[in-house]
Amino acid sequence: MKSYRERRGLDPREPVLSGRCYVDNALVFTVKGTPKVLKAAKAAVEGGPAPAGGVTEVLEYVRACKGRARLTALYRGRNAKVYSAEKMEMALTPEDEAPRAHHVQLADRADGAVLEKKLRAHPDVRRVYRPVIQYPLDFVPMAAPGAPGGGPPGDETWGIDKCRFPEVWDELDRADATDPIAVIDQGKDYGHAELAGRVTTREIPDRQAAPSESIHASAVMGVLAAARGDDAGMSGCCSAPIDLYNVWTTEDGFDSNGFYQALEMVANSGARVLNLSLGSTVSDSEVRDRIAECVARDVIVVAAMGNEAAAGNPKFYPAAYPGVIAVGATTRFDRRTRFSSTGDHVHVAAPGEGIFTVFGADEFEDAHGTSFAAPMVSAAVWLILRARPCWRLKEVKEALAASAVLRTGVLPKEVGHGRLDMVRLLKEVKNRPCGHPGHTLV
Repeated sequence: MKSYRERRGLDPREPVLSGRCYVDNALVFTVKGTPKVLKAAKAAVEGGPAPAGGVTEVLEYVRACKGRARLTALYRGRNAKVYSAEKMEMALTPEDEAPRAHHVQLADRADGAVLEKKLRAHPDVRRVYRPVIQYPLDFVPMAAPGAPGGGPPGDETWGIDKCRFPEVWDELDRADATDPIAVIDQGKDYGHAELAGRVTTREIPDRQAAPSESIHASAVMGVLAAARGDDAGMSGCCSAPIDLYNVWTTEDGFDSNGFYQALEMVANSGARVLNLSLGSTVSDSEVRDRIAECVARDVIVVAAMGNEAAAGNPKFYPAAYPGVIAVGATTRFDRRTRFSSTGDHVHVAAPGEGIFTVFGADEFEDAHGTSFAAPMVSAAVWLILRARPCWRLKEVKEALAASAVLRTGVLPKEVGHGRLDMVRLLKEVKNRPCGHPGHTLV
């Protein structure tokens, strides 16, 4: 099977970028061939006459910024090499060792559009793009108990009870599950007892920094699949195995290229559900294209809407991309939480405040945010796909929409079709058979 790069005609030698390169005031460009570029670079560095073109102007820009900009040569399989304005050794690199891509960290963000235009016009430049930072849609403060919108204190399972998960487990959550839910997130598997035996960490190739040890991923996974029927007082929404892809680093924050690779790995993994409790206010064409590839391979992509309703309500990606099921967060009263971002693209909502879940290796805590509403919908999708493996995105979205509970006076742009209800969803599943005896419920 061809890789994602081969299918898109990209150079398989294109380098893997290190996490420190993912800043929002940057450009990355890859070159078609090195001789002309090296000749131009050598002329620019030595101060002699240089051919006109984008690559030369990038070098001149870095040199003129006197340390406020940085050029980084990027290699596949080994560390990137940074060239300061005082030490532009790129021109002296042997041709067979020359990098295929370069990262320009801008001194002034406004210069990005100018340099990008010049690079796109250069005949020796293959691609130009801006690395986009994604953020875990992290824990947000909760309203005081008893205040409007505040979650019910002391009720550890209110969220899954509100969505009526326990009422469908006997029919939908049989114990023979092997197909995983993929989770791309920040943080590692701490081996919490509530997730014992449920999580497989998928290693991302060519990492250049250690993976993050954040607790965000474990909290998301606890909502998905924590153990049921023990003394912890909590429960996950389903018993799915989880494939975890940690795309943050301990030193450098978000690793965009790790995210690209993780999406490609999920598309080729056979997983049917992908949970993304992360987002950015900047669209990234690479992420959009790779999510489209996941959808084309029948992966149902579920993403959190974001927690910025009170901070300008920006649109978050990947939730806003076509083919993604965007999830908002609701209170115990089936109203939108004060933080849950709104928009015409929100499809459904789920409880998102006071969600009791695992933290780290052995702790528990209430979590608040659309990060913890999204895995409820991911679990719901996983459960119904077990009964209807023939369903694709269209059928899943239709069933979610038809079964959601929309409270009077709540607008669709706030919670989409409404709050998730598993009993109503199960009824939709039974009313929409695949047409094959093996796909009907027992």
